[in-house]
Amino acid sequence: MIEGQTQTYRLEDTTNEAFSLFVAWLYTQKINIEVAEDQTFKASALPILWVLAEKLLIPSLQNLTIDSIEQYRKDKKVILGPSIKYIYSNTSAGSPLRKLLVDQCASSVIRTAFSENPQYYPQEMLIELAGVMRGMITDNKQPPAIRDMAQFHVNEDDE
Repeated sequence: MIEGQTQTYRLEDTTNEAFSLFVAWLYTQKINIEVAEDQTFKASALPILWVLAEKLLIPSLQNLTIDSIEQYRKDKKVILGPSIKYIYSNTSAGSPLRKLLVDQCASSVIRTAFSENPQYYPQEMLIELAGVMRGMITDNKQPPAIRDMAQFHVNEDDE
């Protein structure tokens, strides 16, 4: 194989930023997006890191990434809107990452965001969001102030 001859392995479906976060995680078992000058740019690498962790079968990194995405939303009061199309193109239906973003949109996004930035929201995501919102209305529920992040985690038992 060419990788054995060249002693290199190419990860084509990731970015330098996501791979940098991955390498830092290998050493520290932590994700630190605060080290970047442009934190928004570095935060947009989080979904790419989650997808990389899924491909490499590292559920603990997927879960830490999910928690980091939620922490970023709480700290900055924003969701990673521009990353939604990437997420829907690179994950399957029922993905914990998709579920988190739909949940975040249902509870955090102001109504005008959907009409002001329609390019961020794939049709599949809007259908899922409508289902979540309908359930909230039917059950007369408000979004929880604190999310149970376990519902967005993948099983780590096989790691």
